[in-house]
Parts: sequence; structure tokens; C-alpha cells
Amino acid sequence: MAGLNPLAGALGNKRAAHLLRRATFGPTKAEVDQFATQTAAQAVANLFQNVPEPAPPIDPATNDTWTDKAPSAMPANASEDGDLQEVFKRWHLRLMLDSGMNAKEKVVFFLHTHFPAIQSVIDRSRALYFQNVLFRQYAFDKTGTRTFKDLVRRICIDNAMLRLLDGRLNIKGRIQENFARELIELYTVGRGRNVQPTGPDDYVVFKQQDVEEGARVMTGYVDDNNYDTLDEVTGLPRGIARPAQHDNSVKTFSAAFNNGVVQPRADLLQAGQPTEASMLDELDQFIDLIFSLEETSMNICRKIYRFFVYYDITDEIDNNIIRPLAQDFRNNGFRIQPIIERLLTSQHFYDSATADVNDDNFGAIIKSPIDLTIGVMHVFGIKSTDIEDFEESAARLLDSMTAQGMNFYEPFDVAGYDAYYQEPGYNRNWISTNRLVNRYQLIDDMMAMDTMMGGMAKNRYNFNVDVIRFVENNITNPANPMALVTELAAIILPEAISDERRNYFKFILNEDLSDMNWAVEWNNRANPAGGARLQITRLFNAMMQSPEYQLF
Repeated sequence: MAGLNPLAGALGNKRAAHLLRRATFGPTKAEVDQFATQTAAQAVANLFQNVPEPAPPIDPATNDTWTDKAPSAMPANASEDGDLQEVFKRWHLRLMLDSGMNAKEKVVFFLHTHFPAIQSVIDRSRALYFQNVLFRQYAFDKTGTRTFKDLVRRICIDNAMLRLLDGRLNIKGRIQENFARELIELYTVGRGRNVQPTGPDDYVVFKQQDVEEGARVMTGYVDDNNYDTLDEVTGLPRGIARPAQHDNSVKTFSAAFNNGVVQPRADLLQAGQPTEASMLDELDQFIDLIFSLEETSMNICRKIYRFFVYYDITDEIDNNIIRPLAQDFRNNGFRIQPIIERLLTSQHFYDSATADVNDDNFGAIIKSPIDLTIGVMHVFGIKSTDIEDFEESAARLLDSMTAQGMNFYEPFDVAGYDAYYQEPGYNRNWISTNRLVNRYQLIDDMMAMDTMMGGMAKNRYNFNVDVIRFVENNITNPANPMALVTELAAIILPEAISDERRNYFKFILNEDLSDMNWAVEWNNRANPAGGARLQITRLFNAMMQSPEYQLF
């Protein structure tokens, strides 16, 4: 197994497409061609160029921002907050659609899958928005202080998280353990690999004692409904510290946490009582303790690996890939960008990119509904500005994603969307009989054409897919049906297909008619009454609904 050594030489088209599908929401052929001439290091450096922060979402009722206004200062004609939550989700979808060849939106999405938000529980548009901005500030962290460790510290008192996991209910004398448990079990230390709990209080990599003591550390924080308590580093709204509700005792952790101790600093107390400064210092001590554990680094690197590379982590991969990455993670001050970059430039990441059709790893992750949805649009170069009514379109796209199994910002539980954590199936959780039908329906709806209008009518998502122009711009010999099928498959499918599959797709295009018949149809493509548009649309439908296209 090739390891983490950098891949040498130009990527070539297949490796470039592999990189861009995993690190972005999908490329056009022109973008693949552009990246194909670059080395892996050059390509990844270009993908991780920082980009300006996006403007905040706009309330359609007022045509103005609202996240910069306190709830009490909203104009009388402003939308209800529930409606603004939907506006926020459509805003996030727009950013992913328009992200192009930059990895930031994919990393922000990774952070969203790791620290999930459940809209119906949080139920605050500003909390959802500012958490997303927090992820943006920490998505690219190659230099400076915006480390993953620091992000964990800030997520502990993030307004959305305080609401999601009842941190706002955690007070001295009435300890609420929910957030401390998930912080340890899901977001940092994890559950261990191939670890079986030995009892109700012993989870091997942590113990119930650690949950209880961690919960005591985090007593006394509540969410700020006015959003005017600002974090000193990010400048973003955060929760409010209430010292009178904080447990000021010494917290002693288990042997799994190296018998660590968190205690209030005497110089930060006031007359022996907690202050905001002493509470935040205790939180820092707790986060330091968590990140001193090797298992924390291993767990985070496994999550990164499953998201960007492959879900099945064997003993060999755990020892030869994850362990050195975890060491890098610690050596780099717990920054995730260098870890992602090392993976995406490694021989290991590209091992399978030139494999044959029997390969088990390359092209073997099932696309999430959001990767599938935006990926189809990216193939045709569709941006939000190409959509006549983006708000309506985005609402329909989100409905389609829900039908495919991803209710955006509404995962089933606080662990997030099943495909990113639920073993042993992981990405197979995206597929069921109904969900698969709805994935096919998405493709069908996007490719829908009105032959009475020459195929140029907009689909139900308010944009047009011009398959004739796509073929003219991207296929070198479109009058030859087998050449057309072969080139198109190389553009949109993640791996090489067999002769049997090529013949199948050729039949979809031209049935049992002669090659000359297709050449005539193609040369007559400008005629609205001709069959070329319908036949090519049928071919795109077949390829994009194929099992191969559902993978990346």
C-alpha cells in the first residue's frame, strides 16, 4: 500500500477529476483539464487559496440583512424567524453551488457533518448562521491560531450548540451531562476503534467519571438571545457566562484522562468565587486535557479520512495512514488543513485512480444527496446566477435532498447524518429503495426537456440544461456514437467502464440503428423536430442514473 509520500508528476485527467470530486462539489470538464496539468501539490495549493467571506443572507421581505440586528430591533415587516431559518439554508446551498474550484465550502460542510446542527432543536436563525460563520473562520487553518482545538473550545459556548445539547440547562447543583458526553464521545475523543465498553461506566477510551467532571467544568453558560456577547477572538456572538451558576470545585478525571485535574485559578476568582475569566480558563484546561489524549487525534483523523478518502479503515490503514496523520495533527498544533492537504497530495489518495473496473476503493463512496445534487449542476456549469428564481429553486432542491435521505440541518440525532458515522454501513445509509428512486427522479427532473419548445424550456428547478451545447463543447467526435459514449463516460463517471457497459449506453443513445443514423441525427441537431436532443438527453439520464455515477 502506497503511503503518505507525495504523489509525483502531473495529475492527468483521471486523478484530477478524482481530487476535484472529493475536495469540491464537482468539476466541469474544463476544470478537470486545467487541473490535469498540475502536480498534486500545485492542485491542492490552488484548492486551498483563501476566499473572501460571503455576504450574509438577505430577508426577502425587507431586502436587507437580519443577522446584524437583535431580534428586538427587527422591522415590523421582517419575515418570521422560522422563515429566516429556511432563507439561511438556501443561502448555504447557494454558497456550495457557487463554490467552484475551491475547497473551503467542502471543508465547511465537513465541519457541519462533524458538529451537526438540528434546526428544529436550535430553532434560531442567527444561531444557525453564526455557527456556519464560525466554521468558515476555522475551515482553512494552515497558519495562525485558528486551529481545530481552538474551534472545539469555541463550539463549547456557541449559541447553537448550547441549545442543541442542553448546555444552557447545565448549572451547579443540577448537572446536565448531554453536551459533555457528546463532546467527548462524538466530537473529540470518540468511541475508540473496535472498542467494546466494559460496563455502563467504562467506555475504555473514557469513563462516566470524565463525562460528569466535564459537565461540571461547563456549568453556568447560557445562550444569548440578543447575540451581543461577542467572542474575543472571532468577534462572533457566543453564549453568556453566569458565574453564580458555575460549579467552582476541583474536577478530577479518570485514568483514561491520565487522572487530569481542572481547577479554578485563584488569581481569576473574585473573593473566592467564580468569574467569567475563571470559567473560561477552566474550559481551556478541559480542552487541553482532551487534546493531550492520543485517541483524540486518532479519532479526528479517522473522521477526516472517512470524509475525503474512504469509509473502511483497516488495521493497516489505521497503523500506516491514520497514526502518522494523528502525529502530524499534534505536531501542527491541531490544524486540520495540513492533514487534509497531506492526504490529498499523497500516493495513497491516488492509489486507485488508475485501477481497472474491478477496483474496490476508487469511485466507491456513495455520493451524499448534496454531492449528487450540486455535482449534477456543476457538470453543466450551472451557477446560482443561471437560475431564474433561485429561492424557489433552492427550496425545491432541498425538498429533493430530503426525499433522497438528507434533511439538510435536520439529521436524525446529535451524531449527525448517519452516513458519516454509523458503522458498519456508513455511506450505504444513503441508499434505500425509496431514496434510490428519488435520486433517479432528481436526474430526470434536471434533464427534463420540452420537445415542443425545442428542448430549451427550463426544468422544475428553473434552469436549462443544454445537452447539445455541452456535447459540442466537450466531445471531440460526437457524430460517432461509440466515441460519444466513451468520451462522455470519461467525463462524468468516476472510473473506467467495461465494453459491455459502453455498448449498453450506445444502445440507449441509438438503439439498434446504424452508426450512420446517429451521424445524420447529430448533423441535423439544429432542427427542433430532430431527434438528437432527445437521444442525448436519454443518454445523460442513463449515465447519471447509473450505479457508477452514484459513486465518487
